[in-house]
Amino acid sequence: MFVPELGRLPAVVVPLHETGLEVVRALGRRGVYVVGVDTVPGRPGAHSRYCRRLVRSEVEGAGLVTTLLQVGQSLGTKAALFPCGDPQVLAISEHREVLAPDYRFNLPEPRVVDTLMFKDRFAAYAGSRGYPIPQTLVVQDQRSLDQAASVLRYPCIVKPAVRSVRWEAERLPKNFVVDSPEALRTACGQFPAAGATAIVQEWIPGSDEDVYFCLAYFDRSGHPVASFVGRKLRQWPPQRGCTAIATGCVKAELERLTIRFFSEVGFRGLGSMEYRLDPRNGRWVMIEPTVGRIDLQSGVSELYGLSLPWLAYADLAGVRVAPQSLPEANHQAKWVHEEGVVRLWITDLRGGKFRFNGWRRLLQGRRRYAVFAWDDRGPSLALLWDGVRRACGAAKHSFVRLFRNRGKDAA
Repeated sequence: MFVPELGRLPAVVVPLHETGLEVVRALGRRGVYVVGVDTVPGRPGAHSRYCRRLVRSEVEGAGLVTTLLQVGQSLGTKAALFPCGDPQVLAISEHREVLAPDYRFNLPEPRVVDTLMFKDRFAAYAGSRGYPIPQTLVVQDQRSLDQAASVLRYPCIVKPAVRSVRWEAERLPKNFVVDSPEALRTACGQFPAAGATAIVQEWIPGSDEDVYFCLAYFDRSGHPVASFVGRKLRQWPPQRGCTAIATGCVKAELERLTIRFFSEVGFRGLGSMEYRLDPRNGRWVMIEPTVGRIDLQSGVSELYGLSLPWLAYADLAGVRVAPQSLPEANHQAKWVHEEGVVRLWITDLRGGKFRFNGWRRLLQGRRRYAVFAWDDRGPSLALLWDGVRRACGAAKHSFVRLFRNRGKDAA
């Protein structure tokens, strides 16, 4: 329920990709004045009717902090600050004392942010305290690469310790799955150019449906206010990518494990933990946490009546937030990331594996989309136009290349 007094606290959201769009809508639909910050004006959240003001800026480091200070001073009152990516969390955490006069935000202490944000530090912390994690090695030089290549079982997964804006700009994948020492060396060779440290982990077998996540919010005193367990049904790319379809589920053991871990480390704010069920022994394995922000698929909790961005906003506004509990999850409610699903369709069609009835059953029930919404069609129309523009550009490039080749043949 919207409390009128809460709407007087403006909110600043950065950046405005699908995750940022989820925060923009969660707050804007409840009457909050939302300011969006992003480098790319075409991002989905920039076209939302609930983004009342758009500011173009760098979205990491000192450039972001300078813009946030300018925006904060222009609002004339403190604003709730919502970082929606790891680089933004790191920048705000590092400059929290400078930003505090103009903003309210709920982040863990810097040591906790660093421990959970960097996958190598998280693995060292969780492993030393007996939490179930995959075997993890850090590759920093040739010696550590040779050691990892010799001791790990294949396949294994290679990922950056933290994905920076530079990593995203290079359009590198979320991770690499390698099946040999040679493939491992090739994958790790891409990390220095992107300014990233390579983390090599044991591969946990299973399907996309063996991946679960627990979303949570801890108030400014460190008390758990809400938690929600979901299950991935499809990912893009399959087995190792971002969520394409997710639903809610009841897994009390994952809620207990997540709350125990976050409470022990001294967590505050928005976060989550991803798990994979190991079919070899039926054991839950912690894959990685998210700290200081919501996940891409966090909109699935809205289907069950739990808005984590709104809970965080209310807490920042000084309204007491009671611990939230949800009824048993309805497995027919689905969160859908349109781009991921379309890419899966294309892959299935090319491989001759597309089954209409299978996809129909998978998508049946009440749905919430990452981009499309009846009350906020701007983001989906902008996404559609961008797809048409890129398709036309690709077609033009193909025709030009075709005619050039014909000219060469004629000559």
